[in-house]
Amino acid sequence: MASFHRCAAVVILTLLSGVLTSAETRWIRMTSGDFEIFSSAGMGDTRRTLEYFRRVAEFFEKATGRKVKHDELVRVVLFSSPKEYLPYRPNEFAAAFYTQTGGRDYIVLGGAGIEVFPVAIHEYTHLVVRHAGLEFPPWLNEGYAEVFSTIEPFGDKIRIGQVIPGRFLALNGEKWEPLQAILTADHNSPYYNEKQKAGNLYNEGWALVHMLMLSKDYEPLFAKFLEELARTKNSVEALESVYGKPLPQIEKDLQAYVRRMSSEVRVRIYDQKLAKLADKPDGEPAASADVKLALLEISNRAGQGGRGMDPDTIKQLQEIAADNPKRPDPWVTLGYMQARSDKMPDALQSFAKALELGGKNPQMLWDYARMAAGTDTPHAMQSLQRLMEQQPERLEVRLMLAQLQVSSRLTKEAVETLAVVKKVTPDDAPRLFKILAFAKQDADPPGARKNGESWRDNAKETGDKLEAERFLSFLDSRERSEKEKAKEQAERKANPRPQLVAETAASINEPTPLNLTAAPVGPAAQHLTVTGKFVDFNCTDSKRLRFILQLKNEQTEDSRIVLLMDDPQKVIMHGLNGATRDMNCGAQKPVTTLKMDYEPLPSTEPNLRGMLRAIYFNLDATNEPAAQKQLKQRP
Repeated sequence: MASFHRCAAVVILTLLSGVLTSAETRWIRMTSGDFEIFSSAGMGDTRRTLEYFRRVAEFFEKATGRKVKHDELVRVVLFSSPKEYLPYRPNEFAAAFYTQTGGRDYIVLGGAGIEVFPVAIHEYTHLVVRHAGLEFPPWLNEGYAEVFSTIEPFGDKIRIGQVIPGRFLALNGEKWEPLQAILTADHNSPYYNEKQKAGNLYNEGWALVHMLMLSKDYEPLFAKFLEELARTKNSVEALESVYGKPLPQIEKDLQAYVRRMSSEVRVRIYDQKLAKLADKPDGEPAASADVKLALLEISNRAGQGGRGMDPDTIKQLQEIAADNPKRPDPWVTLGYMQARSDKMPDALQSFAKALELGGKNPQMLWDYARMAAGTDTPHAMQSLQRLMEQQPERLEVRLMLAQLQVSSRLTKEAVETLAVVKKVTPDDAPRLFKILAFAKQDADPPGARKNGESWRDNAKETGDKLEAERFLSFLDSRERSEKEKAKEQAERKANPRPQLVAETAASINEPTPLNLTAAPVGPAAQHLTVTGKFVDFNCTDSKRLRFILQLKNEQTEDSRIVLLMDDPQKVIMHGLNGATRDMNCGAQKPVTTLKMDYEPLPSTEPNLRGMLRAIYFNLDATNEPAAQKQLKQRP
């Protein structure tokens, strides 16, 4: 199954002994196609299981017209007996399960032999659904997998949809649970976790998916139903809307459909056959470290939150790392366990160590980059660059890398990162043009204007469009300022004034008092830039908001500067990933490094530099808290 919940206490207590015993068992490693299998079963059973996965994968590829893309080999763990499998199963009725941890897909089988093949197909269907980016509710996820678990050769063709005897008998011999309860059950529901109730979800889910996919009355609108479900995230609402029937009527149709299954049932025929593989994969003794890591990863997922930061788990990972000092894998596994236990600083250190050792796990590189972007930008960029080498076509990686490069003033590199992008979706266009506009604003003002206009024209949100307008106004202001400055320099050159230096010095040493209402900011004002720690936001006077920055590498009060904000509409808020920042008045915790553009103002107020015109965010740009939340919830 796609996610797991807490096992019975007895299973947890026997988990440690299971890991140690299994690690001492003779394990075989065998690879073929996109699959890698670790097996404690015999060579023949292992080869047959691996070959079957290959053939089923080819069926899905031809049937869907798309190949399932894997960052790494799909790892199958095959136990020789239910007794060996017992400590790892997610609940008391799961004969197998599918999970993904650290970017690697795992299919775990509780036994060998031909009778396990339908279960293997069921779990592989979960993998296909996940990689297709689909988020099914439990009834649909399990029912869909059950329908496809009936794959069967039929001459030179393949058919699916045969009646599953056990489920058919249960539906006709046991009390039905209300369909409403089945459709609204989530992954924490007893209908998904408890043996006495989960059968109802699997049975009724299979029957409902069978009717929606294969019956003559419901099948024509099945694709539309999936689209509506993806939009509403509400099974009942999607069913009633698409099929134009209230749920009680759909339930009556379903019960009548099940009664007719014994005499009339439609199946789906695919014009292909399960291919016979030309190659015969050979097995080899599996490396002890590989087996231990695999078992630790699947055991860590055996229950809600897994074993987490169990001391023995940490000890075993440390021993594997010490025995294999050049391997990044133990640090990747440890990092994910720490993240799921809400120990983010420790997880960052583990991922950094994996990166240092040459780790190339794509999911780890992506998760680490998002986590480290606000606190360790150089390592975040290194992680993204390594990921981009593996997945050069992945736009979100290029966009995030370019954003970090802009925030680090590597604007030339940012432009080069995005130079290969020739096509962009409407959803990604505003972000792409925004990054390019900021990257080019100094070295290529005409290019920055062109990208700024594209940003504005493609913006979907009102706030984004207004920010683009402010950016263009900023370019106008700077252009006028540069023209005025050039004109003034030309006039000075034509009419030199010897006392100019003395007058300038006097104006600096004896500034005039600041009067915000009487000193409007002119469009020709010169813009300066300062970078420092944002330590305080003084909102005492709503018309004189003060941003207080601590300059880098200095800790005295004299090193603090003040910038005023007269009109928020005149300030460009540059945040990465389209993020926004809520600014609370008072001392800032945690303190964030910001870059700010301002117009200098004369003033007698200590440390007042000028009027704020642009803010460049770094920490919030990557939405680090959201990335951490996703990581903790990752199956």
